[in-house]
Amino acid sequence: MEKSRAAINGKVDHGLFRPVLLLYLLGSLGSALTGLILYVARIGWGPMDTLEYYLGSEQALSLDPSRIDRFMAPRTLTGLAETAVGHLFAYAFLIFVVAHLVRSLTREGPGPRLEKVLAAFFLIALLELVAGPALLGLGKLTEQSTMLIAGAGIRLAIFWIFELCLIGLAAMLTLRLWSKTQ
Repeated sequence: MEKSRAAINGKVDHGLFRPVLLLYLLGSLGSALTGLILYVARIGWGPMDTLEYYLGSEQALSLDPSRIDRFMAPRTLTGLAETAVGHLFAYAFLIFVVAHLVRSLTREGPGPRLEKVLAAFFLIALLELVAGPALLGLGKLTEQSTMLIAGAGIRLAIFWIFELCLIGLAAMLTLRLWSKTQ
């Protein structure tokens, strides 16, 4: 039986695959950095900035009168849904591609540990999509400042975890592709 050109001496040759994957990884990292820059530029660094972005300046100023008024209107569920639709497709596509790449880089499949990492990434991506509307809903349910600030902090933490997961998965793929054991 003739061996595939891709498999030589039991090892898979990823020579053609490496530049394509490198470009994909650079694009993914560029997307993560762009998302980070846009989040910080539009929303800010802290929980009160996040709270103001979703609930508006009026509610943020009622919780912290010393804040500078950025004259931000509260977000609407419709506006957040419009943003989420594009992100939902992009996140699902990203996770699918990453899972496929990891699968194709190993002979025996991703293994249970990697499957858990990918499942956790999917969960974080889902939380990233629902965290904004959840904070908006929390703002409609309560005016208790500690609850709102905690909700904004959780929203901010989910964003940072998602960004770190993007960077981590890109690094994991890079290491797996260039490892000497494959």
